[in-house]
Amino acid sequence: MALEHGIYTREIDTAGFSMVSVDTAIPFIVGTAPINMKDTKNVNNVVFCNNLAEFTEAFGSSNNLMDYTLVQAAKVYFTLYGVGPVFMVNVLDPKKHASAVITEEVAVADKKAVIETEGILQDTLKVTNKASSAELVKGTDYYVSYDEDGYVEIYLVNEADIKVEYKKLDPSKVTKEDIIGGVDPVTYDRKGLELIHEAFVKYRKTVGVVMAPGYSHLSDVIAVMETKTKNISGAFQAHAIIDCPADKKYKEIPEWKNSLNIVDEDIIGTYGLVRLDDEYYYQSLHLGALMASVDNKAGGVPSESPSNKNYKMDGLFIKTADGFEKINLDLTQANYLNENGIVTALNFVNGWTSWGNYNTCYPSRTDIKDSYVPVKRMFKWAANTLILSTWQFIDRKFTNVLRDSINMTVEDWLKTLTGNHLYDAKIELREESNSLTDMQKGKFTWHIDFSPILPFQAGVYELEYNLNDITNYYFK
Repeated sequence: MALEHGIYTREIDTAGFSMVSVDTAIPFIVGTAPINMKDTKNVNNVVFCNNLAEFTEAFGSSNNLMDYTLVQAAKVYFTLYGVGPVFMVNVLDPKKHASAVITEEVAVADKKAVIETEGILQDTLKVTNKASSAELVKGTDYYVSYDEDGYVEIYLVNEADIKVEYKKLDPSKVTKEDIIGGVDPVTYDRKGLELIHEAFVKYRKTVGVVMAPGYSHLSDVIAVMETKTKNISGAFQAHAIIDCPADKKYKEIPEWKNSLNIVDEDIIGTYGLVRLDDEYYYQSLHLGALMASVDNKAGGVPSESPSNKNYKMDGLFIKTADGFEKINLDLTQANYLNENGIVTALNFVNGWTSWGNYNTCYPSRTDIKDSYVPVKRMFKWAANTLILSTWQFIDRKFTNVLRDSINMTVEDWLKTLTGNHLYDAKIELREESNSLTDMQKGKFTWHIDFSPILPFQAGVYELEYNLNDITNYYFK
């Protein structure tokens, strides 16, 4: 060792460490988008969007919210509730989900023609001179762009009557198999819901909510969504929010739910389509965005129930053969859905609100850890936080110093939650939980008492007439 002669310094690792801040309600949404306006190869790719501008740049825009479910999701999250970010996956593939060739004549005025059809794929567009039948050359004889409605505008170099041929996107051809996805056996590329495992790897953000609006009433999709809430990227947990069938009466929902065996603590079921200004929305999206808004107001902790918080809506509807039918659930009817583990919308004292605190496992399972939405979300959030915060210590020597550092930091974190979010909490490395066999494998188990505060679901005021008050009023 070299001679030391002088003053020297060295750094020592801090005894404690900082807990990682984990997002609570970032949605992972699989659906359809008008990608003909942007990159038509943006299919089965996880895109992380912080705002509406980023979404539009990746997926385009449309006023057709029911056919393009990702556009609906972007409007709900970014415009109506002002929350984000979101993970989006488009499964609408021009190679699979397009119309046959369409031919039509288009009126021209001042060298401009507009094809008033959404979803036109520009690479299939063919423009011909009606009089000569000669095909016009794009970039030489004409130029194209999209207007704000998603219609193709054709700008002619020379005035002429024209005919056009094209194919367009057909969202109705998207199937539940496209939503579910899987892994390509040749390329090993993930598709659909399977892409959830790439969200954290690509963006270092955890998924909080899984949704597939327009398809989440289908039993196969529900089953896969539930599976994807567990062990995301091999480690994380989330919730799934589904929509009950939009064409069923409220009394039919419990039978539907039980017949499909939808009794899971990781799923929130919603009933009824939400309307705002003559636009109809899947309630799952509104609930997901509302949860994110409520979490933000609670400092990013998912301890507060979204129930009895205001939706952005002016009516609740179901689908019929003739279109949409307005429904007006009273408190008794809404509570009937709640007691069968379904969330709905209620127009009562506070205006239109989300109504219901239970996951779909209720009433078959009444363990408060599993049945209450905010309690289960707290457990999932705590699990994700602990994983991300202590992952840095994996494969280090597990000394008493490291043990004490983990105990101290997690204990301090739990204390910051106690009172506003938890009744109480504590962490212990118990001898009885750690067998010699496990310790030889380098496996150590902590026990954490973790008790989220329950929602104030019902209040009872007992009113009694006290006859003594009559005498006291007159003679005392």
